[in-house]
Amino acid sequence: MPQALLSQTTMLDAHILYDLDGTLFALPKYLHLWCDAVQASFGIPSAQAWDTSEVVKDDGYTFAKHLGALGVPENRQSAKLIHDFHALIAAKKDDWLFDDTMPHLEAGLGRKRSILTFGDAEFQQAKIDGVGIHSFFDDIRIASQEMTKSMHIKELVEQGETDLILLEDSPNQLQAVYEAGLPVKLIRIRREGQERHTESHPLDNEAWPVISTLHELEEAA
Repeated sequence: MPQALLSQTTMLDAHILYDLDGTLFALPKYLHLWCDAVQASFGIPSAQAWDTSEVVKDDGYTFAKHLGALGVPENRQSAKLIHDFHALIAAKKDDWLFDDTMPHLEAGLGRKRSILTFGDAEFQQAKIDGVGIHSFFDDIRIASQEMTKSMHIKELVEQGETDLILLEDSPNQLQAVYEAGLPVKLIRIRREGQERHTESHPLDNEAWPVISTLHELEEAA
């Protein structure tokens, strides 16, 4: 497969594409707090709210979509809760980044890096801006059902990019890129204690190495 051609790619000359949620940003921690607030505000059990968030995320998660799926009407109370939780990103930004995110980004200043994340463009951008990591990246790319991560990578390849590394926690996203045959080195980050993408995948350590922290990225690349 084309991935094998990138075995000599190094961190110094590579363009690294970072997933956001589960890679740099601890989304489950943030969403659990949100689900608790939904229970306190609307009486919907937190566990039910969490399960519903898992369904909504496939269509590009937003708080408004989540509340709509739970049957919460649009009103001042729901609007205020959404506003407060957007503000909470910046107010407690250190809580939402993994402990190794900022040290890793600061140590790699000068390297070519982009974010390639999936989701609602406005919500994803709000998280990136809120935690203050935008300036560490040359580009922010937000994939969707219509413009997938594979399509974004294909676009970069067509623009002449040759040394690409994709760091991603979702094995399904990695598999899609792998099966597209794109010339990009794939690395899976499987963080301990997370609630999403915790399962092993048949292609782990076959099509891509698996790491558990950003400190391991350079060796894996």
